[in-house]
Amino acid sequence: MVRAEVLIEKGEAKWPDAEATAYRPSAEIVTTHLLSNEHMGILLAAQRAPAALPEALLVGTIRDGRLRVHSPIHVKVMREGEEVVTEATELNEFGFGENLSEALDDLQAAVRELYWSLMKDQHRLGPELERVWEVLHRKIELRP
Repeated sequence: MVRAEVLIEKGEAKWPDAEATAYRPSAEIVTTHLLSNEHMGILLAAQRAPAALPEALLVGTIRDGRLRVHSPIHVKVMREGEEVVTEATELNEFGFGENLSEALDDLQAAVRELYWSLMKDQHRLGPELERVWEVLHRKIELRP
């Protein structure tokens, strides 16, 4: 039998192991259980398994009240090590984060910055950035 203190930290269950030196103050001990070695192994394996990610998705907002997405942005999703990476393939822009939500937030920020930057310099763009601006302009418009 193994004594396991189940912790909740940032919405994820955490179990103490030999590598843990201390718990963060934000962690809250929820309960203590006596578990068989077999069950403890299942719990630890479940904790370490990365969450399944979609291969692709459509983004319909970039979180800027001045702009409106009228055609969704196609986004490819992948995992690189412990990090989640999102890529707006048509725009050659990337977002990174510890989870899908953070990676999408980062991608949306990158697309916002790209939009405003290219809009400001649209008359001085080279061929590749001009192509990117055309894609952005088709998908995103200024709100009236």
